[in-house]
Amino acid sequence: MSARDTFNASVKSAGQTQVATVITAETTKQEAINASGVNVGYNLQTGNYANFAAAVKNANAAKYASLLAAEHAKQVAINIARDTLRDSGDKAPS
Repeated sequence: MSARDTFNASVKSAGQTQVATVITAETTKQEAINASGVNVGYNLQTGNYANFAAAVKNANAAKYASLLAAEHAKQVAINIARDTLRDSGDKAPS
């Protein structure tokens, strides 16, 4: 396998890992919201909106932190792969 093939595989893998993280983050967010809402029978007419609002706020914050970390990890993996490619002598655009 050439250095270029290794680079391409690394970039593809980084993207796939990020997609998996995005899916997991959305599922986790929704389940955290559901735990304070529909799973306990909450509705706006009879429930405590402050608890539900806090759950939504915290779930969104956790999701966005996860997405930021996933993007950062993807960029780091691509940069490492790019550096490895350049170190091999392949200076073509990546």
